[in-house]
Amino acid sequence: MKATFRTALALLLCTPLTQAATFVVDDDGGPGVDFTDLPAAIAAAARRDLILVRPGQYSAFELRVGLTLLGEAGVFVGAGTRVVDLPAGDLAVLALVDFDGLEAGQCAGTLLLSEVRVGRGSAAPSLLLDGCADVRVQRSRVDARGSDGSDALHVFASRLELVQSEIFGGDGMPSACGMPSPGGQALVSEGRVHAARSRFFAGRGGDSQATCASACGQDGAGYGGTAVVAFGGEVIFAGDATHVLRGGDGGLGEVCDCNASSGPALFVSAGAMGRVSGVAILSGDTPCLGSPPAVGGQGLLTEPAPDDATLELEGTPAAGSPLRFRVHGPPGATARLRFGRRPILAADGSVIEALTQPVRSFDLGPLPNSGQATRTLVLPASFPVGFSFWAQAEVDLATGLERTNSVCATLR
Repeated sequence: MKATFRTALALLLCTPLTQAATFVVDDDGGPGVDFTDLPAAIAAAARRDLILVRPGQYSAFELRVGLTLLGEAGVFVGAGTRVVDLPAGDLAVLALVDFDGLEAGQCAGTLLLSEVRVGRGSAAPSLLLDGCADVRVQRSRVDARGSDGSDALHVFASRLELVQSEIFGGDGMPSACGMPSPGGQALVSEGRVHAARSRFFAGRGGDSQATCASACGQDGAGYGGTAVVAFGGEVIFAGDATHVLRGGDGGLGEVCDCNASSGPALFVSAGAMGRVSGVAILSGDTPCLGSPPAVGGQGLLTEPAPDDATLELEGTPAAGSPLRFRVHGPPGATARLRFGRRPILAADGSVIEALTQPVRSFDLGPLPNSGQATRTLVLPASFPVGFSFWAQAEVDLATGLERTNSVCATLR
């Protein structure tokens, strides 16, 4: 089922498209450029300002206020960037930027990372969240594979939504003498994580290249990492068989008996909770040893039926370009799309909170046998660069209302 919205003005609900100050950052300088590095631009910007970043190499910065930083292909930011003390009600958007490590801490507002890549090898973990009320990562990659067995993502006392993203733990390094390093975890969490249509891969254990002793105890290979470790809180995974949690393969020794065990896909500790629907759960594999159980731990694990619904965003958010909003859910369930101008986080007993303040809703009717319904929105030229809007879907089940993840479009 497909249709085209011929206008997006209904999204605005008569809200004027006013915009705060815009700054241009280019490390090459030149006409029309306000700053040649990001720290100075961040220091000059105020709440709701827009910072446009042209391709180049930039210094890390510290962000404490809600604004939009919009890059493009070829924007690289060095190690040490932090988002801290973001006030309640503020929205900070970081989009189309490659970060060498990123930390966010004690943020009461909303932080959106859209189409970013975090982790180029010098930060461990690549992305750290601590004490953040509402972090949303979409269409992004958190990648620790350039490091020695480092974890990709740590979440402590925070709520994180991951949508259409990939998370990679670092591979262990081989060793010619001594114990090679194990593979890193993709996600370690003590918070609340909702991952929709995303993929998690643990790192592979390092190989042994032993020459100094024959005992496997000294020269055995490194263990494969665990894709997701939940020490507390709750982890929720929804998608289909193309979305996977996969443990890391064990490293190889000089002989088969010295190979290391591979890692499980998911470990839920006692006191933690996991919810898994639709996604593939796969442990790693090691020659001679095979695969361990895909799931471990003493925590509570549920597998709902039918699978949880999800919302997918396709297309480039630019004026004149089509954006497709695709709802995935149980066939026959009645679905609707809800669009809003700002994010919220409102719990009401449903599995997933209300994540946007809706200004317009569009009924999609019963989902067909494919379990999918798509609506296409063509963005008008009146939408300025840096303008953001949000969407979340709802489906009506026999058991009650169920919400999907949210998605956000920031115009470029």
